[in-house]
Amino acid sequence: MIGTPLLEMFERILPEHDRHLASQMVAEYRKRYSTTSHRGVVVLDEVIPTLVYLKKAGFRLAVATTKADSETRSLLQKIGLYNYFDVVTGFRDGIRVKPHPDMVHYILKELAAEPSKTAFVGDTPTDVFTAKNANVYVVAVTSSVSLGMTTLDNIYASKPDRIINSLAELKNILVK
Repeated sequence: MIGTPLLEMFERILPEHDRHLASQMVAEYRKRYSTTSHRGVVVLDEVIPTLVYLKKAGFRLAVATTKADSETRSLLQKIGLYNYFDVVTGFRDGIRVKPHPDMVHYILKELAAEPSKTAFVGDTPTDVFTAKNANVYVVAVTSSVSLGMTTLDNIYASKPDRIINSLAELKNILVK
């Protein structure tokens, strides 16, 4: 259920008679997550060199995630990726989560970017649907398949504009 909002996730996994506990579980999860979010996170080898390349090439980079906005910033800082991004946004009041296009629209506005000149890079079908809902080009990276978060069939079925096996391949397909 990677990418599923926490409340929805807990409501789905709890037995019906315990669903009223979902919001309490979200609160407890967030309290613990604030100190443990970075543990076990693996930054894939090609991520930093690709981000460095894209920044040097003049691309403006952003993060859109269903994690809470404050959690996202903290996590990216802890794992050393925050400074590569021009805009970071997560779940917060007034912005619906993926697959709604709100986060992408917010980022486009913040960066004064045109949808026709924007690429959304994601690794789940939800990311693909989000990009399509925002009318931006979508590149699916199959890294989530090897991490067990989805299947290759699900990536293909979501019909991204492009599928790549490694983030490093972005250097060959994105043009400024």
